[in-house]
Order: sequence, then C-alpha cells, then structure tokens
Amino acid sequence: MKKILVICSLVIMTMFINIANVNISMCYGSEGEQVKLQIITENFAPFNFISEDGKITGQSTEIVQEILSRLNLEIDIQLMPWNDGYELALSEPGVILFSTFRTAEREKLFQWVGPIGADEFLFYALEGSDLIIRNLEDAKTVTAIGVVQDDARHQFLKQNNLTNLKLYPNDAECYKALESGDIVLVAGTSITMAQMARQAGVDPSDLKAVYSFKKSPLYIAFNKNISTDIVKQWQDALDEMKRDGIFEEINERWVGAPAPGN
Repeated sequence: MKKILVICSLVIMTMFINIANVNISMCYGSEGEQVKLQIITENFAPFNFISEDGKITGQSTEIVQEILSRLNLEIDIQLMPWNDGYELALSEPGVILFSTFRTAEREKLFQWVGPIGADEFLFYALEGSDLIIRNLEDAKTVTAIGVVQDDARHQFLKQNNLTNLKLYPNDAECYKALESGDIVLVAGTSITMAQMARQAGVDPSDLKAVYSFKKSPLYIAFNKNISTDIVKQWQDALDEMKRDGIFEEINERWVGAPAPGN
C-alpha cells in the first residue's frame, strides 16, 4: 500500500512539474505558444544601433542581452524604424520595445522595466545659426524642426502645439536634413547627438545646442498583454544587475560614467 502511495505521489508531482513547464513555455512562446516574445529596437546610438559588422549592439542592447542571459532566454533582437516598432509594441501581443522614453503620455500604454538610462531633449542648430530659442513659443516661430516620427520628442512637441514639425524615420535623417537646409532645428538628445550626426555624415562640432526642453528616463516597454510575471522577472533581473555591478560596468563601457537613472 505504501509503495502505491509513493508511486502515486511521484506521478502527481511529475504532472505538476510538466504543467508548470508548459505554462512557462507558453508564456514565453518557446514552443508552440500563446504569446511569443518579440524584441524590437531602433537606430539610436549609442543606446542601440547596428555595428560595422552588422550586429545589433549598444548600451541598452547589452543590458537587454544580459537580462536574456540571466533568464535563460534566446530571443533575436530586431531593428526597424522607430514608428514601425512603436506601433507593433502598441498593437501586437508579445512585443518588447527598447530604448523607450517613459513619459506621462505613454505611462498607461505599456508595462515598464527600468530605468536603463536617461537622456535630455535639446534643439540643435548649425553652428553659424543666429537663432535664439528661449522657450517653446520661440520654437514655434521657426520654419521647420526635424524630429523622429512617433518618438517621445515628437509626441511632446505635438502636445505643446508645435505645428512646424517635419517627421523623419530616425535621428540621422534629421541631421542630414539640417545640414542640407531643409530644416533649421533638430529635436535631438544630448547623449545621441554626436553619434547620430556622424552617421548622417555631419561633423558634431558643426552643431550647437540652443535650448533644452525636457529630460526623460529610458525604459524597456512591454505590450500590455504580456504576462505581468514575465515583466517582473525582467525587472528582477535588471535589479540584480544593478546590485552586482554589471549594469554600471556596461554603462561605463559605453558612455564613460554610470548612466543617469541608475
């Protein structure tokens, strides 16, 4: 009788383990699945971009890759124009988007893991420009401002009733347009300006910051339909990275100092 009870207990325990494993697999979309995770980023150096050897890399990319490693997950990261990735993250279950500015306008649209950094929004002009921008009202009077479509900068300026915006797929295209004279200001960011300008073939020393209009933390944004358990696992992994020093090590390697928002 005892033998039968032991065997029954083992069978029941095995069943519970298998069910648990199936549930985890389905949550992560591993093998035939309810929600398959898809990770998307954009060209926004030094946070995320394609290296010369064709690999997606960058400060935030390394943080995400470290989280994946700690959670024993293998998920390819895809790079696409920001507005395409943003729309997918809003509409498609399972989509994760980074690096995403966490703003009041976006707060209820996503679930959030972070912060993984921060940046400052600035208007940039050509070095020889005589433009004086003291506030957003001054910015409304210029002929055209370049900004990335659906980016937090675009959303913020639109909410503040700037109608003189020209939309581009990424920051590099904005800086190209500035140099060619199609626009007179770029809504850029302090950390990314130099690398994105170089990608556009523009010397960063030919640009000057004329007005700072916002600071915002960077996060990893999760589609609202992703399990909160998964979001918590990612946050726990990130918090562990901050405790054991890997987060700071990654940031120092990319920007020379701990990232804001640490």
